[in-house]
Amino acid sequence: MSKNCYKLDDKSLHKIKYVFVDTKEHFYIRHSQRYGIRLRGIREFVKKGTDVRLIFCSVLIKDNPLFHRMLKDIRNSALLCGYNDYDAFCGLLQSIVDIA
Repeated sequence: MSKNCYKLDDKSLHKIKYVFVDTKEHFYIRHSQRYGIRLRGIREFVKKGTDVRLIFCSVLIKDNPLFHRMLKDIRNSALLCGYNDYDAFCGLLQSIVDIA
Protein backbone atom coordinates (compact mmCIF):
# COMPACT_ATOMS: atom_id res chain seq x y z
CA MET A 1 0.00 0.00 0.00
CA SER A 2 1.36 3.38 -1.00
CA LYS A 3 1.00 6.44 1.13
CA ASN A 4 -1.89 8.59 -0.16
CA CYS A 5 -1.24 11.72 1.93
CA TYR A 6 1.65 14.08 2.68
CA LYS A 7 1.97 16.80 5.27
CA LEU A 8 3.06 20.13 3.82
CA ASP A 9 5.33 22.62 5.58
CA ASP A 10 3.31 25.21 7.42
CA LYS A 11 3.85 27.35 10.49
CA SER A 12 0.29 27.38 11.84
CA LEU A 13 -0.66 26.70 15.46
CA HIS A 14 -4.22 25.59 14.69
CA LYS A 15 -4.14 23.66 11.42
CA ILE A 16 -2.05 21.29 9.33
CA LYS A 17 -1.77 21.47 5.54
CA TYR A 18 -1.92 18.26 3.50
CA VAL A 19 -2.04 16.97 -0.03
CA PHE A 20 -3.82 13.67 -0.65
CA VAL A 21 -4.96 11.52 -3.55
CA ASP A 22 -8.65 11.20 -4.44
CA THR A 23 -10.70 10.36 -7.54
CA LYS A 24 -13.22 12.11 -9.75
CA GLU A 25 -15.88 10.69 -7.40
CA HIS A 26 -14.64 13.07 -4.67
CA PHE A 27 -14.79 10.46 -1.93
CA TYR A 28 -13.31 12.97 0.49
CA ILE A 29 -16.59 14.92 0.56
CA ARG A 30 -18.65 11.95 1.71
CA HIS A 31 -16.06 10.70 4.19
CA SER A 32 -15.26 14.11 5.70
CA GLN A 33 -18.97 14.63 6.33
CA ARG A 34 -19.24 11.16 7.88
CA TYR A 35 -16.39 11.92 10.28
CA GLY A 36 -17.49 15.50 10.92
CA ILE A 37 -14.24 16.96 9.58
CA ARG A 38 -14.18 20.37 7.95
CA LEU A 39 -11.47 20.64 5.32
CA ARG A 40 -10.39 24.21 4.64
CA GLY A 41 -8.71 25.91 1.70
CA ILE A 42 -9.43 23.05 -0.70
CA ARG A 43 -7.59 23.14 -4.01
CA GLU A 44 -7.86 20.38 -6.58
CA PHE A 45 -5.35 19.52 -9.30
CA VAL A 46 -6.15 17.09 -12.10
CA LYS A 47 -3.99 15.80 -14.92
CA LYS A 48 -5.97 15.74 -18.13
CA GLY A 49 -7.00 12.22 -19.09
CA THR A 50 -6.92 10.75 -15.57
CA ASP A 51 -9.63 10.17 -12.98
CA VAL A 52 -7.22 10.48 -10.05
CA ARG A 53 -6.51 13.90 -8.58
CA LEU A 54 -4.54 15.69 -5.89
CA ILE A 55 -6.43 17.57 -3.18
CA PHE A 56 -4.66 20.26 -1.15
CA CYS A 57 -6.32 21.30 2.10
CA SER A 58 -5.92 22.36 5.73
CA VAL A 59 -7.19 20.35 8.69
CA LEU A 60 -7.66 21.57 12.24
CA ILE A 61 -5.16 19.90 14.59
CA LYS A 62 -7.99 18.46 16.70
CA ASP A 63 -9.37 16.68 13.59
CA ASN A 64 -6.03 15.16 12.57
CA PRO A 65 -6.70 11.58 13.88
CA LEU A 66 -10.10 11.48 12.14
CA PHE A 67 -8.54 12.86 8.96
CA HIS A 68 -6.10 9.94 8.79
CA ARG A 69 -8.95 7.45 9.26
CA MET A 70 -10.78 9.22 6.46
CA LEU A 71 -7.77 8.74 4.16
CA LYS A 72 -7.94 4.96 4.65
CA ASP A 73 -11.62 5.05 3.72
CA ILE A 74 -10.85 7.08 0.58
CA ARG A 75 -8.34 4.46 -0.55
CA ASN A 76 -10.73 1.60 0.17
CA SER A 77 -13.57 3.36 -1.66
CA ALA A 78 -11.37 4.04 -4.67
CA LEU A 79 -10.27 0.41 -4.92
CA LEU A 80 -13.81 -0.91 -4.43
CA CYS A 81 -15.07 1.36 -7.22
CA GLY A 82 -12.51 0.00 -9.67
CA TYR A 83 -9.75 2.61 -9.56
CA ASN A 84 -7.04 0.00 -9.97
CA ASP A 85 -4.42 2.69 -10.71
CA TYR A 86 -5.01 4.43 -7.36
CA ASP A 87 -2.06 2.76 -5.58
CA ALA A 88 0.16 3.28 -8.63
CA PHE A 89 -0.68 6.99 -8.60
CA CYS A 90 0.08 7.15 -4.86
CA GLY A 91 3.39 5.41 -5.55
CA LEU A 92 4.22 7.98 -8.23
CA LEU A 93 3.43 10.79 -5.80
CA GLN A 94 5.55 9.07 -3.14
CA SER A 95 8.52 8.84 -5.52
CA ILE A 96 8.22 12.54 -6.38
CA VAL A 97 8.09 13.51 -2.70
CA ASP A 98 11.04 11.25 -1.86
CA ILE A 99 13.14 12.95 -4.55
CA ALA A 100 12.34 16.46 -3.27
